[in-house]
Amino acid sequence: MDSSTTVKVEVGEDRIYVNIDVRTFQIVFPKNTFEKFPEPAKKILAENLAFASTMHLPFITGINVIRYEMAEPSAKGLIEEGFKLSLPATAFLKSQRTSELFKRFSKFQYFFEDGVSPKYHLHREDLVEAATLLFSFGKDSLLTYALCREIDVEPVLVYVKEPLTTWENYFKEELSKRFFQEFGDEVLFIDNELGALREPDKSLEERGWYGWELQLTQIGLMLLPIAYAKKAKYIFFGNEKSCDEGFWDAEGFWCNPVYEQSSEWIFKFREIVKTLGFEKILIGSLIEPLHELAVIRILHHRYPEVAKYQMSCGENMPEPRSSRWCGNCSKCARMYIFFLANNIDPGKLGMPTNMLELKYRGLFCLFNGSRGNYGYDSSRLGRDEQLLAFLMAYRNGYEGDLMNLFEKTYLEEAERREQELKKKFFGVHQARTIPGKLKDKIFKIFQEELKGLQK
Repeated sequence: MDSSTTVKVEVGEDRIYVNIDVRTFQIVFPKNTFEKFPEPAKKILAENLAFASTMHLPFITGINVIRYEMAEPSAKGLIEEGFKLSLPATAFLKSQRTSELFKRFSKFQYFFEDGVSPKYHLHREDLVEAATLLFSFGKDSLLTYALCREIDVEPVLVYVKEPLTTWENYFKEELSKRFFQEFGDEVLFIDNELGALREPDKSLEERGWYGWELQLTQIGLMLLPIAYAKKAKYIFFGNEKSCDEGFWDAEGFWCNPVYEQSSEWIFKFREIVKTLGFEKILIGSLIEPLHELAVIRILHHRYPEVAKYQMSCGENMPEPRSSRWCGNCSKCARMYIFFLANNIDPGKLGMPTNMLELKYRGLFCLFNGSRGNYGYDSSRLGRDEQLLAFLMAYRNGYEGDLMNLFEKTYLEEAERREQELKKKFFGVHQARTIPGKLKDKIFKIFQEELKGLQK
């Protein structure tokens, strides 16, 4: 028999155990959430979560056979489809050929015990106007939270702690204490030990990407017991308009570097959730019509009391933990220029560096930067948005080495394309995933805040 990896799943009162060969990993849910989930639903959820969290392992271990001591997950086909659609991004980020990753994936063998997980319908007629939010203190989740409060949808905030992001976890736990004191809304924490199965970064220049392909699918599944316990009618992700963009790679494969944040993925995730017995819960993104510049504008202009908690950096920095921003990654660079474009002082949000200094040039995709960049920034899909942001920051009077470089290199293009760029990045675009009964209220807020900014 060929060497293989063995996966076994067990369900506890408030947690899921996933045994992989001789190691055990746990997913620990907040108190009084998983306990309220029906026992048959717990088992079905655990099986699907275990598969979604381990199916990538052959890429890391080189062992192509995984033997699951459980029935075949009900959403196996949909989960595999989502994984395949994310592989072109992994290939791009690892500077490999997409065809080679597909070839390797085709050799993976998954064996299950006889049968498929039985269908189980979670009948719940008492849903309330509440939304379970994947909450990270990033601009998208903060704006989603603020919008929910304004339109009288009770927000249920959930953050998933990953073992490879200890610095990020630290700051978000600290922020959550202050947030609760100010707003009275508790952030619920899920402890996801299975995140240790993802490929870690070796350095800022050499990121690990295997195992991150289905992170949102896994997290979305973890939100289900909380949504059930809270009787929430909605689950909202913070997916904005640029998440639908992509490019054709050198081999002709369509590559969306953030596929799991696309509206297409939300539709596929809805199908996954239906196979798990959730028929009535509504899944979408309230900010789907907006680009990042518009998200920041609305968040900081309409909801400044919420905006001050923004943390959009995920780098692991050594002690001392003095700032929630590393000030040395492409996310920080992107947010920095977007703040200046909207006349927001980055220093008041705790940003520790002046990112208009020349040494940060490589972090901006506008300047063809590629040093330590995240996937979306490496793709340069955000190049035009940064072009407009630099123009607006330039008009706002900000100075620095990179502003001089912008003036010399890109000012003419930015001014020539200004109307086109503003129409796109401050426009309110079509949305497919906002629940119908909420759409008018949401669009009214967006149009009020962005009025006159498209010219």
